[in-house]
Amino acid sequence: MTFDWRDNELKMSEWVTQRIGEICKEMGPDIMGPVAGRKAPFDTRQYQSTHITGGTIMGVDPGSSVVSPRLQHWDAQNLFVVGASVYPHNSGFNPTGPLAALALRLGDDLVQYSQRPRML
Repeated sequence: MTFDWRDNELKMSEWVTQRIGEICKEMGPDIMGPVAGRKAPFDTRQYQSTHITGGTIMGVDPGSSVVSPRLQHWDAQNLFVVGASVYPHNSGFNPTGPLAALALRLGDDLVQYSQRPRML
């Protein structure tokens, strides 16, 4: 193993970014911004307004998700996760509305769960 993964990651980012830039130019856009690769390791502090999502994906299959559609962890029945981390991807729009709806539904689910613990 080598410890130059950051250098390799930055090189790959630059190569992919340049290639995507070439593809975009070939598509002939009316407007195209500058093409620039990542210059430093990923840092969420720089992305506070971009709504970073994912990490504990919600889904119907325990093999491809972390929590159920009711936000209950597949492997820890008494663990529920609410937050944008349950989104499988970033939709490109502010996730606050759907997240509030999930939180409200989870509140109802937790009342039911506290009365009778089970997979919801």
